[in-house]
Amino acid sequence: MQTAAITHIAHLEEIFDGDPWYGDNIQKKLSSINMEQAAWQPHPAAHSIAQVLKHMINWKKQVIRKLETNDPDHDIQMNSKEDWSTLTLHTPDDWSDLKSEFVATQQKLLDVLAGKTDEDLQQKVSNRVYDMHYLVNGIYEHNIYHLGQIGYIQSLWTKTQQP
Repeated sequence: MQTAAITHIAHLEEIFDGDPWYGDNIQKKLSSINMEQAAWQPHPAAHSIAQVLKHMINWKKQVIRKLETNDPDHDIQMNSKEDWSTLTLHTPDDWSDLKSEFVATQQKLLDVLAGKTDEDLQQKVSNRVYDMHYLVNGIYEHNIYHLGQIGYIQSLWTKTQQP
C-alpha cells in the first residue's frame, strides 16, 4: 500500500465514523434512526432511508468489484434494480441487518484499498474514461451526498410526527 490508498482509506473512515467538518458521520446518523424512520417514504415516488442505504451499499460493491477485477462486463446501469434495489423493512432486525451489511461493505472496501499501490489506482476503470483514483473519490462523494439525503429524510419524518 502506498500514499494514495492511505489517503483514500482515511477519507472513507472519516466519513464513516470519524469527525467530518460538515456534521455527523454515517455511523452516528444511522444510529439515530429507528426502523420506522428508515422504512418511511416521504412520498410514494421518493426513497426511504433504507432504500438510500441499500443504494449506497450497491455502489460500494460496484467500486469493490472494479478495484478487485476491473470487470468490463459488470457495470451498474443508472435507475436499474442494481442501482435502486426494491427493499422493504418488516422488523427492526431487517434494519439492523441492512446497517450490518453497510458496515461489512465498508470494511471490505477498506481491505481492498489496503492492498492497492499507487500504480494500481492509476489504472483506467474498464468502460470509463477515468482511473481508479477518480472512482474511489466518487464513492466518498456519493456517501456524503446520500448522508445529506438521509438527514433530510429523517428531518421530514420528524416534522410529520409533530402535532
